[in-house]
Amino acid sequence: MVPSLFAFFENLKYLEPCAKIMRSLLPTKHRRSISQAFSTSYYHPPEAKEEHSGGDIRIHDRSSASYDRNYAYQQLWLFALRNFSKMTESTPRKESKKPKPAISEPKPGIWKSFGNLAWNLGFHLEPAERYGAQEVEEQLTLQINTHLTLEDVDSEALQRIADTLRGLKKRRFAVVGPISTSDYPLATDRRCGRPFEDSHVADQQMLFLPQIYSCVPPSGLEVTTFYCTWDMFRSFMNIDLYNVTYARYSSLPNVVTTTETDLEATPPSNSSCAQCRIREADFELTKTRCTDLELQVASMANNVSRLQGDAGEARESARNAKKTALERERQLAASVEDLTAQLATLKYLEEQMKLSRGSEAMALHNLRGQLSSVTTERDLLRERLERLGSGQIGAESRLRDLVEVQRQFRQAEDDLLLAREHTAQNEQEQATLRAAVERAQATERELRQATASDIGRLRHVEQERDHRDEKAEPDALVLPFPPRSRHWI
Repeated sequence: MVPSLFAFFENLKYLEPCAKIMRSLLPTKHRRSISQAFSTSYYHPPEAKEEHSGGDIRIHDRSSASYDRNYAYQQLWLFALRNFSKMTESTPRKESKKPKPAISEPKPGIWKSFGNLAWNLGFHLEPAERYGAQEVEEQLTLQINTHLTLEDVDSEALQRIADTLRGLKKRRFAVVGPISTSDYPLATDRRCGRPFEDSHVADQQMLFLPQIYSCVPPSGLEVTTFYCTWDMFRSFMNIDLYNVTYARYSSLPNVVTTTETDLEATPPSNSSCAQCRIREADFELTKTRCTDLELQVASMANNVSRLQGDAGEARESARNAKKTALERERQLAASVEDLTAQLATLKYLEEQMKLSRGSEAMALHNLRGQLSSVTTERDLLRERLERLGSGQIGAESRLRDLVEVQRQFRQAEDDLLLAREHTAQNEQEQATLRAAVERAQATERELRQATASDIGRLRHVEQERDHRDEKAEPDALVLPFPPRSRHWI
């Protein structure tokens, strides 16, 4: 590939989201480059591992610590190149006459695989350990519950879904050898930068370290998009294919080097050449994996049907719970209305009681005023009766009657106070007391009238006595009483 500034800057657009993924494994604040930060956090593991395809991690012979560190670092970059569209908001470029690729939702399973890979390769970083320890099955169960819009799902049903997901075997892809030669010319815009959507999907199966080191120069004039990515990765990672490691990777029996034509052909039968034997063994391995996949698909179908049944039961229980809640809500609304009506009635009764107490207090105040006026009149009568002297027996008797009337008034006041304490229960007694008061007032009026008539008779008697005394001894007349007035009562 002929280098150019245009290709350099376009390739930086491809590497930028991958660098963001690599930085996610590093501490937040660090002033070193990504390569230096990973180098300082590397611990030489007891077994050197390399990834040949998705989920196919194998153990190989160990080299020096620096070589193993570089191989592990390159494998992390290749993981980011394969999955950048699933781990960031960047997407492959749009194919002609196809819709624009949508931004992928966060996939916790990809991040967990990334963290486990970094930890197994020897990079003991806290974010890698955290990503690898994520409960992906629990998060997927919550996403399933969210997408199905289930309500009030039993926690045991969700736990069974999570256990089913944990029991599924991880998918292992067949190892695809690097393809560098194409039968068709490759457009210029496809030779650098972020890959197009179809090219990215096709090249994902070859972006692994064994394929990178076993890639050979193209045998024809046209190259593939994988070869362009391989050249970009080799240049940025400073990979020397002609050192001792190239011989190790090029001699690996598990790496199948094919072309586009070989991928579509069926595996050959028994052959004497070593390449045919390798292809035949790989074909048998692929058949075994296909059988395992068919069994897994059948198991997943059974699990899906069981999950659908559980989801139906959960929906039915949710509907019943919703109906019960609505009925309970209606009952509570009716109870609230009844309580509101009762509260209004109690408030009305309280207002009536306040008004009744006010009228009773007013009546009591009036009675006290009347009693005070009667007491005043009694005192006046007592003073005037004292002037009549000891001979006025009838007047003294009337005075005792007035005292009795006062006592009755006091008794009536006590009865009224007692009736006030029992107003709500003894309204009849209050009416009786009012009648007693009226009778007492009538009796008082009768007594007043009787007293006035007695006083009149006394005056008449005194006048007759005075007249007789004047006739008998006109010169020695002494009035025992002061001069009287017409209005002395």
